[in-house]
Amino acid sequence: MRILYSIITIICLKSVSITSTDDFIPFYSWKSIRIKAEFHQTDLNDEEKKILEHVWSLAIQRTSEALKVPRVPRRLLLPRSNLSCERAWIIGLNKNRCASVKKLPFNQLEKCLDDFNIPSEHLEGLYEWPYQNSSISKTIIKDGDGIKDYDYILYIQSIVTERCQKDKRHLLAYAKYCKRDHWGRPIAGYVNICPNFFTSDSFSIGKAKMIALHELFHALGFTKDLFHDYQSCDLQGKCTKHVNPVKDIYYAKRLVTPKVVEMTREHFNCTKKSVLNDFGPMLQKDSNGDITSHWDSSLMYSSIMTSTVGDERVTILDKITLAAFEDSGWYGVNYDTADTFLWGKNLGCNFSLPINRCKYNDEYPKFFCKSNDIIGCHYLQRDRGVCQSDDYLGCNKLRCDRDLLNGRCFIANITIKSNFMIREKPSGRCYDISCMKNGTLQVKLGNEWINCPYSETLKLQDWEGILICPSITSQVCRDIHKQMTSYAMTTTHSFTQDDIGGPIEISIIFSGITVQQLNLNSLLEMTPNVIAIKLSRELNIKEERLTKRLLTDSNLSNSIIFKFILLPKIRDGITANEAYNILDNLIKGGKLIVKIGSFTLKGESISKRKAPTDNSIKIDSLASTAAIIGVAIACILVAAIIAFMVFVIQRRYVIMHIITRPRRLARLNNQNRREGGETSV
Repeated sequence: MRILYSIITIICLKSVSITSTDDFIPFYSWKSIRIKAEFHQTDLNDEEKKILEHVWSLAIQRTSEALKVPRVPRRLLLPRSNLSCERAWIIGLNKNRCASVKKLPFNQLEKCLDDFNIPSEHLEGLYEWPYQNSSISKTIIKDGDGIKDYDYILYIQSIVTERCQKDKRHLLAYAKYCKRDHWGRPIAGYVNICPNFFTSDSFSIGKAKMIALHELFHALGFTKDLFHDYQSCDLQGKCTKHVNPVKDIYYAKRLVTPKVVEMTREHFNCTKKSVLNDFGPMLQKDSNGDITSHWDSSLMYSSIMTSTVGDERVTILDKITLAAFEDSGWYGVNYDTADTFLWGKNLGCNFSLPINRCKYNDEYPKFFCKSNDIIGCHYLQRDRGVCQSDDYLGCNKLRCDRDLLNGRCFIANITIKSNFMIREKPSGRCYDISCMKNGTLQVKLGNEWINCPYSETLKLQDWEGILICPSITSQVCRDIHKQMTSYAMTTTHSFTQDDIGGPIEISIIFSGITVQQLNLNSLLEMTPNVIAIKLSRELNIKEERLTKRLLTDSNLSNSIIFKFILLPKIRDGITANEAYNILDNLIKGGKLIVKIGSFTLKGESISKRKAPTDNSIKIDSLASTAAIIGVAIACILVAAIIAFMVFVIQRRYVIMHIITRPRRLARLNNQNRREGGETSV
């Protein structure tokens, strides 16, 4: 019998990867991903640490708004490396479970980048299982406590490493996934922000935010190592990997998964039948000609997933990048969280062909340039640009040279006429602008506001030179041209297309106090109203537009989050998006200060998203309205019935009175005769 059991054991053992067999969760049950940031070793000072924590909290918040996953029940527990298990059962009751464990120090096996040791409390236990018994035969290590109420754990460091030292000039950060679940979805990741970034000339809070988001996307699965594991799953949870997700086609290697191709075609308006199924974005190549984990800059310049990340003003979270996450099969995507992406918009299939891109400088002057001495405008026209070569592009582009907070960049050489005038070439110049309610763009020249019709070149009396107005597809006044369906809010106000952008949910982080301190000083109840009054005065709007006010603690030390929904304008005033931009500039300038008792609160950062639809409120509101109408109708019916009954009773009385009148008169006459009197009628 022992010999037979030994033979079965040998047959049933094989070196395999261990996977789980949990049930598939339907897509409609997926919810916003919950990401826990865990900060480890840093070579930063206290102020830089605060910045690090701050930008990561914002990156995680935005990612949670964009991506959905099947929620991890109870706690997230990371699987151990296959290196721990020497052999696993391939059939039987304990299929895929470990039969024998390697005799190694297990803490040396659970590492990620930079020899980072994954905490043992986050890891599953290590056990040996028998072939035909459901009980564990040997416990090597017990399960850790795991991470409760999270779907992903991100380990963050900021230390000087060999990678940071090797490329100090260009490398700012790097990231990688560490662990995956049984469906293949990354559930743990590691990122290192090189400390030299915080002291570099290119540092800004806005750029740090975008770098954090970029690296988080890598750790979540946007990486060349996982492109070939991207999959499509049906409603029953049956998943099939995409066939050849990366193709060498149309002179470049492209990611050609279904949703990515659809979004790319839609963005560039590529309708050629010959490329319909393969027109995906190009992937950047390294010096050896191998693909990297980034989009190619010539097709996707300013996208969050190109290799060069800029400030938040000119770096875009685009729908094509989000489509890659949907095509992974691991994430549901909220495309409403994407920014407006205008690089190459509607320029057709040829725009992305590498053999054409340098030839088309004259056709696409807004996107490419020729001479390094040109000073023009960045293609979004938010910044002045200088023409520089791109290491990954092969052509020149206008890169940001000067940021504009309140104006826009125009190609111009316009000056007031004088006797001592020297004509200059048209170049990038900064002007204040005003976006009118009807969509008209105005530019301020001197002390005068001038209409600037889209795509026209201005030549004005008393002025020498020209000013080129932007095209209708540019970012200037882009909110004016967004189509918006009229709708009624669940409050007493109603709004139409005149209010561009609709209601938005705004979150502001204030430093200087915590919710607990407010509560101890009996200030908690009044603080949201005090902040709302301050904001309404800064914006010159009615306080009532700031609704659903909420105060919570921030992840940053000694700070709070003030969250509210800003309603659209009704008639006069500024739109919700215009109000957001004003608050953003106040915070960037360090000018948003609120006094609460003896405390001083300073606005540190601001973020926004489309105001969520509260269906329950709508339903309750409709139900309440229906109930009120029902009661009113019932009251009217009751009143009508009563009136009718009164009418009937009165009419019956009159009729009876008429019918019985002769009889009553006769009776009275007889009585009078007996009494000797008479009756008057």
